[in-house]
Amino acid sequence: MKNIEDILNNLSEEEKEHHKEIIQECLQRESFLIEKRQQIEENSEKLVAITQKIVSDVETFHRIFLKINNVTKALKNRTDSQNLLHIPDDKFFHG
Repeated sequence: MKNIEDILNNLSEEEKEHHKEIIQECLQRESFLIEKRQQIEENSEKLVAITQKIVSDVETFHRIFLKINNVTKALKNRTDSQNLLHIPDDKFFHG
């Protein structure tokens, strides 16, 4: 990709003097764009790292919720079994 300096190298001194203000503005804009490109690259890297952390955290939460769900099911089964054992014999249906 050509930069402003590459283009200026092809201009005569007269052309440079004639377009002095435009050249100065272009150099300033080019510098601004280079700075912003660097910031975008840095921010993109940070965003990737944050996204990876979020994915890792979501996977961890998923594993935790699965374990909680399994424990909850086991406790419910134990409670249901205990409740059945405490039904008085005269209230229990014998078919």
